Amino acid sequence: MAFNFPWSNQTLFHGLYSRPVSFWPNTDLAATGTPTEAEVALLKPLVDKGLLDAAILTDDAAAPPENAAATNRPERKNARAAAALLEEAGWKTGSDGIRRNDKGEVLSLTIIQYNPFYDKVVNPFIENLKLIGVQAKLERVDTAQYVERRRKGDFDLANQAFDMNFEPSIGLEQWFGSKTADDSSRNLMRLRDPAVDALIGDVIAAKTVDSLTTSVHALDRALRAKAFDIPLWYNPDNWVAYYDFYRHPDTLPPLQVGQLDFWWYDADKAAELELRAPITSPRGKGKERTAHGRLYPETAAFDDSDPVRHHAYQLLADAIRPRRADRTDHRPDGRPGRCVQGYLGQQRRQQPFGHAGGQRRGQKYMGARGLPPEFLAELEKQFGFDKPPAERFFKMMGDYRCASTSGTAISAQPRSSA
Repeated sequence: MAFNFPWSNQTLFHGLYSRPVSFWPNTDLAATGTPTEAEVALLKPLVDKGLLDAAILTDDAAAPPENAAATNRPERKNARAAAALLEEAGWKTGSDGIRRNDKGEVLSLTIIQYNPFYDKVVNPFIENLKLIGVQAKLERVDTAQYVERRRKGDFDLANQAFDMNFEPSIGLEQWFGSKTADDSSRNLMRLRDPAVDALIGDVIAAKTVDSLTTSVHALDRALRAKAFDIPLWYNPDNWVAYYDFYRHPDTLPPLQVGQLDFWWYDADKAAELELRAPITSPRGKGKERTAHGRLYPETAAFDDSDPVRHHAYQLLADAIRPRRADRTDHRPDGRPGRCVQGYLGQQRRQQPFGHAGGQRRGQKYMGARGLPPEFLAELEKQFGFDKPPAERFFKMMGDYRCASTSGTAISAQPRSSA
């Protein structure tokens, strides 16, 4: 209730993300609307045993309350609902606006994080928590502490990405099973719930696609009803930036880009692009770099009005820009990089004692441009620049192939002292 996703998405991410209300978002395994008869058949025995609330049989699948995007503050109805839940749990607001229980203990919340990227998301969330009397804070830790504290359960809130399979099975026990609650890098919330365990068993025992889908829907409903996480955001699409001489079928698979499977290189289009004017940089200065007769754009042309796309294209340009063999590769301290320094080291060993820097007295060092052509050719071969652009591109995509994350959430973990 206190996390305002619409505001965060619009203000911080330019509306590029969606919220993963399900543990299987953007797939047919996500529970939607009210349960079907087949889902009720799995859920009702658990309701009869008192393991699930009866509302799960008739209500829509649980989803976090929506707030307005105009301001970070939660809507008043959501703030009042959150305050009512805290009052019901025994946390009363004092004259200082801070909530305490009957023992006088302050209601505090610590979010651990090592990555400053999340500050812009977590800090507005903390402001909203303080509005309803919760003394929340963000605790910065190093990576080792972050891993160790998550492993021990020494935290209140921590980030977790829930990557679910399209054919869920026994791996669900690592995510949500009681047997892994004390020793799992996935079940951070230490979830121990007999209803969830029973539904995981139904998923594992499924023999057909229909029974698998039904059992996952029932499990998704139960997990969302437990409300142990705060859904943040996910990307329902694959973002791909590529040169205009690569082609793909008009209809792509729904869950894969297929850049290494059925994309192809259009030689005619590539030749046409070679004859065009230099590609314009974001600043409109028309920068371009050439090496051995090939054009390498400083950046691709694009609309500079969106800072997110601006940054994305800058990253793309850095990724596809080749390492120039005819430029000196310097380290931050000003010394030549490994390629140049390795050659200079060979030169030093060949020179008489007292001739520093691999050059004779009276000679002027000319940088990488003074290197022999054979050495430059060897460098090109070593780093793959003797291959056609298309072959280099697909090798790069193969080396750095990655998949989008299915969802990110903040997992709740009560303190051991609570």
